[in-house]
This record gives sequence, C-alpha cells and structure tokens, in this order.
Amino acid sequence: MEVKRTGYFKRIINSFVGALVGILLFFGSFAVLFINEGRENLAEYARESKVFDAGSLPG
Repeated sequence: MEVKRTGYFKRIINSFVGALVGILLFFGSFAVLFINEGRENLAEYARESKVFDAGSLPG
C-alpha cells in the first residue's frame, strides 16, 4: 500500500476549486430552469394530433 501526503496549500486550493465548481453548478441550474420554463407547451400539440394509419394510404 502506498500513502500519498497532500500539502496544506494544495488542500486549500482543492477546496476553493470545489467551492467554485459548486457555485457554477448552482447558478447553471437557474439557467437550465429558465430555459426549460420558456419552452413551448407540447401538450397543446398533443391534443390536436390525429392517429396515422399506414394501412389507409393510397397505393
């Protein structure tokens, strides 16, 4: 078994990088929610749809 030691400043840098990634994901989630809320309601199109029967095609 091999033991690796991480220095004090390397651990602090890793903590800051992890916190920065967390903050970016937090604000990125708001962007995803905003984009998703602005999308078209597909249920409206589903109500107007018609059944397609391939057997009723001419030919």
